[in-house]
Amino acid sequence: MKNLSKTNKTVLLSSLFAVLILSLGSISTAQAQELTDAEKLDQVGKALLMLQIQNEQLKEITGIPSITAMTVGNDQKIATLQVELDNIIPKSPLAKIDPATEAKMNDAFDRLLESDFPLLGFGINSKTGVFDIEVDSDRSGNIDKELQKFVGERVPIDVTYGIYDATLQGSCVGQTGYCSTIIGASKSEANHINDIDCTISIPSTKGSGGSLVNGVIIPHHCNVNHVDYYQSVKTIGFHKVGPHNTDGGFYCDCDFVKINSRSFDTAKINYGGSDVSVAGREDFSVNDTVYMIGQFSGLDFGTIEKINQAKWLEGGWRTNLYWVSGISYDTGDSGAPIMKTSNSKYGGMNIAAGSETVDGIPNTPVNYVHDWTHMKSKLGLN
Repeated sequence: MKNLSKTNKTVLLSSLFAVLILSLGSISTAQAQELTDAEKLDQVGKALLMLQIQNEQLKEITGIPSITAMTVGNDQKIATLQVELDNIIPKSPLAKIDPATEAKMNDAFDRLLESDFPLLGFGINSKTGVFDIEVDSDRSGNIDKELQKFVGERVPIDVTYGIYDATLQGSCVGQTGYCSTIIGASKSEANHINDIDCTISIPSTKGSGGSLVNGVIIPHHCNVNHVDYYQSVKTIGFHKVGPHNTDGGFYCDCDFVKINSRSFDTAKINYGGSDVSVAGREDFSVNDTVYMIGQFSGLDFGTIEKINQAKWLEGGWRTNLYWVSGISYDTGDSGAPIMKTSNSKYGGMNIAAGSETVDGIPNTPVNYVHDWTHMKSKLGLN
């Protein structure tokens, strides 16, 4: 694109200007309407993402001073929108937990994973400073005293009782196209009748030198039979990604599939046919504004409510989970990458959805997302 002809530059600029006008126009229209906070988050977030994509394309056009000036102006608009986005959802104050109590909570976390208590989930609540525990009411009566004794008498706990309602997101209805270069947020299928269609989270690597392995991160439940994996359509041979490589094992619903001969990009995810740059990888914090791109539901924005949580999913414990509120989801969105809005960094992989008590509100829809560091450790990634 750097050596475009004058005619091609004019055509490209015209199309970019049109999209910019449409996207920015949608913001002013949205501001004139009565919107919920979740709707505002989506409106501003999508406009912000479109500006980022368009600015990346503009910055590849060199030698035109007016374009350089436009990209600088767009950077300023992006910064303003990021502040606006972060201010839409009120930030919850975080509790101060003394180190000794936090150490006891972390010890209780590890011991509960190996216990026989009929639990649905547990973890430290960063907002309240209390260790939250959810008991499966279908399998147990009141066991508050037993749990308090097990965790430690001086550790503050909040025990609730609920029923198992988490769903792993599989078998998609929609289709997305073949990627000539494999990137994150694209549709994937395992070559097995009993496996389900999902979303590739992101390409990554492991090892080095002659032992370097290129591959993609996916949820384990999307390829439990460890068969060959495909991007887009499994009945088309050249859509093949490659064979199973690494199982995440206990506590991680994650797998690594080797890329045999396909080209790939570890720093891109897909949104509606456009490439979105990934600035790096990091774990997220409570109150962070994030977005998910699933191959079925597309783009949606939400908020990190909890971090480092454990959840009982499909017969096993899954740990190092974010709870993310405000994100819509449907079948086929397992594997969807979660990105931090403020810095475009990848932070984890969506694996399931359910409902939890968030800020005292029961039955709040949330997504369960493995954090990056957990998957990196379990899969041995670079």
